[in-house]
Amino acid sequence: MLRSLARLVFLAPALTSVFVCALPDISVVVDGPSSVNNVQLFKVSSTITNHGDEVITLLNSSDSVLTPKWKTNAFSVVSQGSGLAARFAGVKPETYYLSSAKIKWSPELAVGSGDVTVIPAGKSITIDQNLGGVYDLSGIGEGPYEISANANFFALDASGSAHALRATKTKSHVTHISGEPTSVRRRALEKRAIGYNNCTDSQKAILTMAAKCKVLLFIAQ
Repeated sequence: MLRSLARLVFLAPALTSVFVCALPDISVVVDGPSSVNNVQLFKVSSTITNHGDEVITLLNSSDSVLTPKWKTNAFSVVSQGSGLAARFAGVKPETYYLSSAKIKWSPELAVGSGDVTVIPAGKSITIDQNLGGVYDLSGIGEGPYEISANANFFALDASGSAHALRATKTKSHVTHISGEPTSVRRRALEKRAIGYNNCTDSQKAILTMAAKCKVLLFIAQ
């Protein structure tokens, strides 16, 4: 009995190290310019690093930095002066538009379509994103803003099943924003809505109504 217990005690550290090494371990670091004098140039980059010993497969979830073209709420933009968070003015995380079709994102859909990002062990990927118009700063004003990325992801395990994964390390970035801190995306769309080019009278009426209602549209790029 004592010999069996001694053997288990001897094996315990080795088994623990095996399980620790197998756990996914990622970090997310946000970087960008120290200052921005045009909201339209409000750009950042997010670097995801796989600190584990195995390849990791992340789903391109709609509310993560892995889907920059979807203009979803993948960041937190907070004024260091007032502590207020910029209002999100993009597309709701659960829904986006592709080829005029409204699609609701889900882990099952992403797995089935192979919409994933693979990061080898010890490697990193960097994703650039333009936040101009995605976050409305007009109610806060100029000053330093701290930008943090959403640390929540979905990863595939060895069986191909998706499970939630949170980055163990994160680093935010501070950018001083000056100029006219407003939602460039909204203003650009409103301006486009009242510009007529080879439109019929009925089409002009629709465009004018959309401009008055300040409808935010998402156009897949």
